[in-house]
Amino acid sequence: MKIKSIGIYLLIWGCLQAIEGYSQQDMIQQYMDVLKGTPANQVVGLPVPSITMHLEFEYNSAKLTQQAKQELNSLASALQDETLRQHIFRVEGHTCNLGNPKYNLTLSLHRAQSVASYLVEKTGLSPDQFEVKGYGESQPVVDNSTEANRQKNRRVVFLNTLRKLNQ
Repeated sequence: MKIKSIGIYLLIWGCLQAIEGYSQQDMIQQYMDVLKGTPANQVVGLPVPSITMHLEFEYNSAKLTQQAKQELNSLASALQDETLRQHIFRVEGHTCNLGNPKYNLTLSLHRAQSVASYLVEKTGLSPDQFEVKGYGESQPVVDNSTEANRQKNRRVVFLNTLRKLNQ
């Protein structure tokens, strides 16, 4: 079994920040702090509060590895926060440019769906609170010229849309 992508990074208001060495409680708090952004404190032109996760999936598959599930458990705990439980989130899947673009688009969607399904199962949130989108290789964060860069492009982005459920 081959595994792709290792590590977690947070995209905090447009800044990529490595968060190695955090305890699970630190991670939960960090996720809650990032995802609670509001339009009033958002910088114009930068994305909504989001977390970019470089999760491990089985090779050529949308099946989450045990490591990915452990990493998502911290996010699931953060989503138990009463304020966050009211929001709608978007889960975006991305791939590098290796392989067929059409296949990568489908794979990215399936991976995003796997993440959303896992979070619904772990949090008890409604599936209606998760919008899922696959972008394939169309939105790289860096060029795909090296394996290290391709690794950065294989990711799942989790965004708080700042819209509330039932609005």
